Amino acid sequence: MSMLHFSCGLLASHTLEPVPALVNRSLASDGIEVKWFVAPFNQIDQTVLDERSDLFAVHRDAVFLIVAVEDITDDGQFVDLVQALIKRAGLAKIFVHAMWPREPEANPLLASRSILSLFRRSTNLNAGLVRLADASDRVFILDPASSKTDPRFFYLAKMRLDKEGMDSLAETWARCLRAIAGRSKKCIALDFDDTLWRGVLGDVGVSGIGLSDDGPDRAFQDFQRLLLVYRDQGILLVGCSKNDPELALDALAEHPHMLLRPDCFAAIRANWQDKATNLIEIAN
Repeated sequence: MSMLHFSCGLLASHTLEPVPALVNRSLASDGIEVKWFVAPFNQIDQTVLDERSDLFAVHRDAVFLIVAVEDITDDGQFVDLVQALIKRAGLAKIFVHAMWPREPEANPLLASRSILSLFRRSTNLNAGLVRLADASDRVFILDPASSKTDPRFFYLAKMRLDKEGMDSLAETWARCLRAIAGRSKKCIALDFDDTLWRGVLGDVGVSGIGLSDDGPDRAFQDFQRLLLVYRDQGILLVGCSKNDPELALDALAEHPHMLLRPDCFAAIRANWQDKATNLIEIAN
């Protein structure tokens, strides 16, 4: 596997200096090396608005922007700033985190009505970011950063995330870069028994497997629902199960609570061969 070299930028309203190293460590086994430009602390505006900024001195493959709503003083100006970043960043993919208040509103009854409410401001800002993403195929909105935080870190070093939060953020960014590099996971191989449903199909029959839209067996249906999301994103699903082939296909096609029907799979191997042999046949 050849080594890929990426150049990325990081713009943040709070201290995230450990995160680029965590991203690089996560990507090392994927053959991806990232050189980072990290904007000086609390100088997002100056960095984006200065066309001679080091951020724009070389081609960037991706730019990550993460700002806490508590750090924004002018909501309209912030959206304008993101637009300027999109315009000046060339062909770079722009990953912007949505926002959410770190702490619950003091008065939840007024949270949706006061123009100063962080809840209301976050909702409006996120809607503006989504409109920008809809208008450009280079812009992607990521979930709000983890709420894992320790107030002591913020007051001592302007860090809004603790170690667990930074680890989670780094893995999110690493997944984004793997996708750009074409080195993200492209296929999910699935057993059937006690994976797509509860129980052993050959022992209990189609009507006896645990799969429902209510109760504990809804967990299996929700898992299938998640797999459909991955399928819609282009990830291949393949079935690989030691099972009677006709019975397995009947379960997939006929069970009333089954979400993954046979045509959801790129390939199905339900037989009595060992799984390793089946996976090799699917791959070939």
